[in-house]
Amino acid sequence: MDIGKTYLIKHQRKGTFMAKILSEDGDFTDALIVAGQADAILAHNIATLGETITFRRSFVISAIPQPES
Repeated sequence: MDIGKTYLIKHQRKGTFMAKILSEDGDFTDALIVAGQADAILAHNIATLGETITFRRSFVISAIPQPES
């Protein structure tokens, strides 16, 4: 995934959401949710529109690039 680009991400633990990639550090990626929500086991860790998340890239099932708006 490229920093600054938006992807439709399907993640093993966080479900499916659309996010703009902010940074990467090894296996960890920081992103801004732009549509949908990133699920979590604990309710207070669920991220929604406008929130940032950190996820493991190794758990990404697919990342489909989205057109620039």
